[in-house]
Amino acid sequence: AAAITYTLEALAAGGGTFETIDGSLTINGGSVSVNAAGDGLDSNGNIVITGGYTYVSGSTNGGDSALDYNGECSMTGGVLILSGMSGMAQNLSEASSTMTMLSASTTESLKAGDTVTINDEDGNVLYSFVIAKECSYLQAAVPEFSENGSFSFNISGGESYEAQVSSHTGF
Repeated sequence: AAAITYTLEALAAGGGTFETIDGSLTINGGSVSVNAAGDGLDSNGNIVITGGYTYVSGSTNGGDSALDYNGECSMTGGVLILSGMSGMAQNLSEASSTMTMLSASTTESLKAGDTVTINDEDGNVLYSFVIAKECSYLQAAVPEFSENGSFSFNISGGESYEAQVSSHTGF
């Protein structure tokens, strides 16, 4: 598994802050864990995810996001779990993605070390992950979300955030 920690943008494609260079970031397998002080997955062009397991802990700064792109973010397979702040959060591109992303804003900030589970409507744990640093916004796109149903993000300590899947775009 690749583990990446950066002080600015973590996995970035394209130019710097004010450049217009197009780039593409592709994840097609493996296991990637990103702990970013700036944007997590960042492309001045497109992001394409076709497989693998990717966890991104975005910045604690509301001006950055775990997922940041200028073109499209297409996801057709794999697992993508994001934690960060909601200020600049982006969703998957509806036109080019076959996956559904669910999102939840938490009522209190989650702390590093908190465990989050993603559960189906019967309470079965589908995925579990540990928060890398403070956050107040969770996003996930996993194969199980392709079916209509209820899912929840459950936080160690008892908080639960419900989400309904009724279409490709989530909510």
